[in-house]
Amino acid sequence: RSAASLRGVNEFLVSRFGFVLPIFCGRWWCPLLPRAGVPLNTVVGGVLQLPKIENPTAEEVAKYHQLYMDELVAVFDTYKERFGYGDRKLNLL
Repeated sequence: RSAASLRGVNEFLVSRFGFVLPIFCGRWWCPLLPRAGVPLNTVVGGVLQLPKIENPTAEEVAKYHQLYMDELVAVFDTYKERFGYGDRKLNLL
C-alpha cells in the first residue's frame, strides 16, 4: 500500500486536528514498526533553547516555529549525503 492511498486520511487529519500522524506499516505482529529490510535512520539535531511564554503572541509563535523549521533543514542538510539524499532539498510546507 502506498502513501498516496492514505492522502485522504492525511487531509482529514490536517483539516480536523491541524497535523498529520505518521502512519507506518510493518510486520503483522507490530504494525507500527517499519517493514523488514527497510532502513530506519535516526539523527538528532541541536537543542533549541526556547523561553516559556505564558500567552505567546502570533508573532512569537511564528518566530520560534521558524527557528524549529530552520533546525530541521540544518539537520537534513548535515546528514543527507550519508543516507543517499545529497542531491535533495528539504521543502517544508
